[in-house]
Order: sequence, then structure tokens, then C-alpha cells
Amino acid sequence: SAFVFDSNREPYYGLGDSTPFVRARAAGLQYFHSLLQAGSGLELRRGLGLDPLREWIVRGGVNALGFFESPSNDVAGGGLYSQDFGASPRSTYTTRLYLAVLWESRDNEFSPTTGLYGSARASVGPGFLSSGTDTWATWDLDLRGYHPFLDTSDALVGALQIREASATSSTPLALKPGLGGLSTQRGLPRDRIITQHTATVRGELRGFPVHARVFDLPLRLGAGIFGEWGMAGDTFGRLFTTRGHPTWGLTFFGSYFTDDFVGRADIGFSPDGFSTYVGIGHAI
Repeated sequence: SAFVFDSNREPYYGLGDSTPFVRARAAGLQYFHSLLQAGSGLELRRGLGLDPLREWIVRGGVNALGFFESPSNDVAGGGLYSQDFGASPRSTYTTRLYLAVLWESRDNEFSPTTGLYGSARASVGPGFLSSGTDTWATWDLDLRGYHPFLDTSDALVGALQIREASATSSTPLALKPGLGGLSTQRGLPRDRIITQHTATVRGELRGFPVHARVFDLPLRLGAGIFGEWGMAGDTFGRLFTTRGHPTWGLTFFGSYFTDDFVGRADIGFSPDGFSTYVGIGHAI
């Protein structure tokens, strides 16, 4: 079980697969809203190990979620969020039932060099267990593969990810799929597009050319290039008819004292400009 409480000022560029982007406005708070999220739940996990690096994992559970959203007070009238959802704060309470099946054969979760990863996740929120929303459902399919191109496994590694996510129109805003961020496209601002269906193809070529010891502890430094293609649709059919979203960029990373802990900084580019992200572990 777990309890999570989080409060952030979240970006909001509009809802739908074709929302316009004006960078001059994005620099202000017109596109931002505040979000509070509280959740608790129980997760059941069972691993069916074939060997230490190959296993099926099944997860299921229930979460109680509460979303509390309000327009930004920094902008007269609340900006774009108020236009779409009104100027009054909104509260949504829902119970999420979820099931996930995962296949794991990567040699390292944070810095994989070989192996495969796949996950299929489905969630549903019954209307009779919700307030502020009707029955909703989400789906997420994530497939990844890794291949070393040189004899030294971490010298040059190719990573590929294919992902598709869908949600019903009644799904709470914070749970809808989108494009923009570490898990989708690093060349777009976070949550640049929020809609009902998204698909992404991402590739990355990276390596750790620098190996040294500092204070008698191992240090690794590396870099890579990435390219990403995203599609978004208010309906599943529009995934294939709306314009695609290309992004590309550079990633820099390193580890110190342990190979399992990798810090990373990315700079990504798109036709609309650039974005930067930092995180733990590789994005793919």
C-alpha cells in the first residue's frame, strides 16, 4: 500500500490533438494550472522467474485517487485552463482498478545494454465509485529493445521503444495520455499535447566512452543522440491522419561509485523550439 500527496503547477496547452503552440505565451502562466493528487492503494505482485534476467511479472491492485485542480491566480481570468474548464476549482474522486503484465529480460533497469522489456497496463474507474467523472478506462502498451554494437557492452548501445496509450474521453485530465516529457518526447514541453490516444517511436544511440576512478571509486561519463516521432488523436483513427511530431536531441549521463545509479540531462529539439529534462536512468 502507498499514500502519495503532490502539489505542482502543471503546464496546460489545451485539450486535443491539434492545439496551437505560441512560445511567447508559454513563457507566462496562461497555460498553467495547479494540481493536487492524493492516492492510496494495494498492489499484488507475482514474478514467474525463468532465470534471473528473464521473468514475467503480474501486478494488480486498487487505488483511491483525488484530483484537485484550479486555474492559475497569476493570470486575469485564469488563462486557457479557465476557458476550457471554468474559473472555479474542480475536485475529482475516483477508484482505479488496474492490471499490468510485464516481461523483463534487461541486464539493468536504469542503464540497460541488452535485452527486452514489455508491459501492457489497463485501468478502469467505475462511475459508481467516482465523483466528478463518469466511468473511465486507460490502456498503455510499452515495448523496448536494446542491442550492443561493440564488444564492450556499454561502449555503444542502441535502444528502441514503441509505445501506444489510450483513454476514454471521461478519463480525468491528469490520467490522459499525452506527448511531451521524459516518457514520451523530450523535444516537446512537458504535456504539450493531452488527448485520448498517443503513439510514439523513439530511438537512441548512446555509449560510455569515459571510464575512470575518482577517490578510488568508479566514474563513467557518456553521451548519445536520440530521435523521436509522436502521433496524437482525439479518436484512434485520427492517430494516422493528424500531423506527426518529430523531435531529436542529445543526452548526457554519468554514474559514480555504482553502475546502477545513472544521472542524465537531455536537450531536445522540435520545429517549435527546444526543451530540457533531467532524470535518473536512461529515458529509454
